[in-house]
Amino acid sequence: MDLSPTATPTEFGEALRRVREERGVTLDAISDTTKISRSVLQALEGGDFAKLPDRVFVRMFLRQMLKILGEGEQEWLQSFEGSWARFVRASQPLVVVAAPPPVRRPRLGPWLLGGAIVAASIVLLVYLGGRFTGHDEGAVPPPSATQPPESTRWIPSPTTTAPTC
Repeated sequence: MDLSPTATPTEFGEALRRVREERGVTLDAISDTTKISRSVLQALEGGDFAKLPDRVFVRMFLRQMLKILGEGEQEWLQSFEGSWARFVRASQPLVVVAAPPPVRRPRLGPWLLGGAIVAASIVLLVYLGGRFTGHDEGAVPPPSATQPPESTRWIPSPTTTAPTC
């Protein structure tokens, strides 16, 4: 049998199945003799290496199968190693790099609008608060309120002089 060391797992499995069928041996016969589960033998012949156990065990199963089929191990094991290597390379996870988060510029407009509303509210409250409490800060007090009463007011007499400090 001409096996390539760079065969894909599917090509390797098909070649193994052809040899088994040419010899007239069933999977059940191999399974009964070797105690290898039928599902493992089907995965090996189907090239579905993802369903197989570790490589060391599959090599052992393959050697037992080849012994029953009367095939030489060397060429088959080399082809299996190449197929397994291709399977491992194809099974490597893709490295996904997350995109950087979008850059957000600070939004100044809503803050300015909110500040202007708050400032206008405060000015309005101060203005209305002064009108309703009777404290007009801008009003000029009546003259009688700013002048001291007559009895405490000093009136210079023509004979006296102004006090000095």
